[in-house]
Amino acid sequence: MLGTIRLMKYGPLLVLLMATCVQAQNDGIRWKVPNEEENQYTIYTRRPSYTIEFEITWTKPRTSSEPAHIKLVRNGKPYDSGSKELDEVELADIPKAATKFSKTVSLLEGENVWEAEAHIGPGIILRSKSVRIIRKVGKPDLYLLCVGVPYNLKYTEQDAKALAAGFKTQQGHLFGKVTGKVLICAENTRLSKLGQTFSDLKRQQLTEDDVLLIFISSHGKAGKVDGSSDFGVVSNDAAFGVSDPKYVLFFYQKDIIANIDKLPCKRIVLLDACHSGGANGNKSWVGTLAGAQTAISQTPSGIVTIASSNADEASWEHEKWKHGAFTYAILEGLLGNADKPDAKGYSDSTIMLSELADYVSKRVPTLVQDAWEQPQHPYIMQAAGQDYPIFNYRQKGKEEDFPAEACKTPLTPLHSQKLAILGILPEKSIMDWFAAEKTANALKKVFPDYDIAPGEASLVNNGTAIAILDGYPPSGKKTDYGTGTNLLCIVSRQPTSYTKINAKTWQAKLSAKFTFFSPQTNKIVYEHTMEGEGTAGTEQGSEKSALNHAFQQLSKIDAKLLQR
Repeated sequence: MLGTIRLMKYGPLLVLLMATCVQAQNDGIRWKVPNEEENQYTIYTRRPSYTIEFEITWTKPRTSSEPAHIKLVRNGKPYDSGSKELDEVELADIPKAATKFSKTVSLLEGENVWEAEAHIGPGIILRSKSVRIIRKVGKPDLYLLCVGVPYNLKYTEQDAKALAAGFKTQQGHLFGKVTGKVLICAENTRLSKLGQTFSDLKRQQLTEDDVLLIFISSHGKAGKVDGSSDFGVVSNDAAFGVSDPKYVLFFYQKDIIANIDKLPCKRIVLLDACHSGGANGNKSWVGTLAGAQTAISQTPSGIVTIASSNADEASWEHEKWKHGAFTYAILEGLLGNADKPDAKGYSDSTIMLSELADYVSKRVPTLVQDAWEQPQHPYIMQAAGQDYPIFNYRQKGKEEDFPAEACKTPLTPLHSQKLAILGILPEKSIMDWFAAEKTANALKKVFPDYDIAPGEASLVNNGTAIAILDGYPPSGKKTDYGTGTNLLCIVSRQPTSYTKINAKTWQAKLSAKFTFFSPQTNKIVYEHTMEGEGTAGTEQGSEKSALNHAFQQLSKIDAKLLQR
């Protein structure tokens, strides 16, 4: 019978086995949950049981009239579902068709390695790849990602650090573990670093009971991604003079939601963005939430987002708060102010997510009106039923600074070491041999104790050089990157601007950035940018003159910065 199931009658089965026919291509067993097509071979859960799904495809003629037997193997041993024989089923005899199975299995504490087998006929056995379901026990965990972009604002660093320190007190109390990252340094809040950090969230082993809390304090501005409206948080690339929004804005839907939408855990996004700005900086990055509500209103179910201000409003910070008003109200609420007593006046000391949202929505307008006489009303996107405890202000540990990712510190190799020079034109991702040669000649005078060697072109071709410049070199690598050196100098120059002074004279202006990178520590240890101007009778000649002017300034680099 096509697409039907016949179960062996050896006692009640603890699980349900279902079969349906769907299209497939090759014979074999493929996992659907976990999803083999998305390279998902490990799932973390706190549930005592889990429903797994897989497909069996067999397009060749059956030589046996007996039903195919399906066997599950857990940790190398046949899985016992309570019957003498697991299940038997008649596979569909449609060419290129697959039979889909769904089964709820019990889980051991810790690792459960699952494999599926299909005994098609005499001597014909199909076997799946191994997948893991890790069952955690105990209290749920909290993972924090707190970002304070320092560009043109006073208190973003304090915002991120204070929020992380506050929630860290819940470790061992409301939550089992409280871990995460705090990004506050200039280099750690650039667009490339933020993108890598959010992409890595899927590796945090979060379960359906755990909580992911994302907090970002920065400027914000509406923008478009592939023609669709979105809202962008301003990264610290703005501080480096980058003007193109696609290289500065970290978008809500494209970059934040896309990276957390499929995570199994509870997810909270707190955006203290759209700040009113400071005395300095590029005012083009100062915006409001006018174009952001559409993007936030499309937040998928399961994610709660609270933004610091409403449409056409700015977010404010003040020296008497030492924070943004939004962050200050959150911290006040966690101290107990957000806890709502019941009808009898009893408070349970636990702050629910809905209680915090309600408190912040009422407290922020009062704070800002009193300090600035300006409107600011938080915008909340929370679906019905998305409520759970996030803080207990009586049962908590001692408040301590949450460890932030380290900022750069000058650290350089010993004398008599080798130094490799690598020239690169970032906008084309190609080697800049002229810049490399000029740099090598100049640095031989500055660092006479170093053996100057050329860099490897492969570091440009495979993207390693760009990754280093963006602040996240290939993880896990602590080698010389094939250069045989202890220090790598990457020279990256921006496109040259030309001005025709008169009929016979061209003027060129350019900037070159010198980045010294230690392969041993996998960190950038020193950076220096030089400007150059030059004139000549041709564009090419004026560019060479400008380059010579820029490289002459290399003599001003303090060699002590590259010595221990």
